[in-house]
Amino acid sequence: MEAAPFFEGTKKLWEVWLSRQQPDASQESEDLYTIPRYVYTLYFPETQVISQPDQTLEILMYELDPAVMDQFYMKECATAKDVTLERIRDLTPGSVIDATLFNPCGYSMNGMKLNGTHWTVHITPHPEFSYVIFETNLSQTSYDDVTWKVAEVFQPGKAVSTLFVNKSSKCCTVLSLPQKIEGFKHLDYQSAMFNDYNFVFTSFAKKQQQQQC
Repeated sequence: MEAAPFFEGTKKLWEVWLSRQQPDASQESEDLYTIPRYVYTLYFPETQVISQPDQTLEILMYELDPAVMDQFYMKECATAKDVTLERIRDLTPGSVIDATLFNPCGYSMNGMKLNGTHWTVHITPHPEFSYVIFETNLSQTSYDDVTWKVAEVFQPGKAVSTLFVNKSSKCCTVLSLPQKIEGFKHLDYQSAMFNDYNFVFTSFAKKQQQQQC
């Protein structure tokens, strides 16, 4: 038996929900196809103005430097605090940080500042599939420096960054040019504009150092 299309299930949920908002409505008005246009715009407005600044930067890193990843293995006397102080803390100074170093390996932290800035780092250090993710809502006019600092700490071979900013965010040049990271070249750059948000996707690869003769 063929499964019902996704839209059919969604349509039925909307019909039930809207009928409950109009208990005196006739049976006919519960059909999604017969609901007046003004009802859609009442419950599902096409645009919602967000007055508060909102932004999310996410950096995903692969093929990381094994020497850097070695610090995220549980060793004798090693603690999450030690690792945080050594490599992580200065990514967003002035934060209260809660971190965990897993056994036998792996690291995860969450940080927050008094101004509401929050950020997180998760690390899988295995050489076969090393992976680091950095995410923050830090408000900046440009994220080039933040991205460079993160790449400098973890030394990835490849990286992907995604950035969502709304029209109230002070990062107003998000769609102008790709991010610039010293020592990396761009592989791809995509951008999109939504009702109240802009989105940018950028992928990088580390430049190969020229061998000295």
